[in-house]
Amino acid sequence: MPVSKRRPSRRSSASTAPRAAQTPSSTRREPSVSSAGLNPVPGQGTTGRTGMSLASADGVPPTPRWWVPTMLALMIAGLLWIVVFYLSGAQAYPVPPIGSWNLAVGFGLIIVGFGMTTRWR
Repeated sequence: MPVSKRRPSRRSSASTAPRAAQTPSSTRREPSVSSAGLNPVPGQGTTGRTGMSLASADGVPPTPRWWVPTMLALMIAGLLWIVVFYLSGAQAYPVPPIGSWNLAVGFGLIIVGFGMTTRWR
C-alpha cells in the first residue's frame, strides 16, 4: 500500500486553533444572500404578512405580473402572423396591402417578445 506524503504545515501551533476562536465577533461576516439568491428587502413593494418583498441581490425589483403574459403573447402573435401569411398564399393575409412586409411584422413581434425576456426577473 503506497504511503501518502503530507507536506509539513507552515502554521505555528497557535494558528491551528479554529478560526472562529481567533476572529473577534465584531468582524465576523454573515452571508447576506439567501440560498435562492434573494433577500427580503423591507419597504420595496411589501407583500404578505411579513411586510417584506423579494428583491434581487442588486436591489432591482421583480418584473410586474403582466410582463410574462405580454411577452408570450407577442411571441405567439408573431408566430401566428407568419403562419397565416404563408398559409394565405396569393391573398397575403393578415394585411394584404403590405404584401411580404407581413413577414417583417411577424418577426418584429417575435423580436419584441424576445427582447422582453432579457428584462424578465
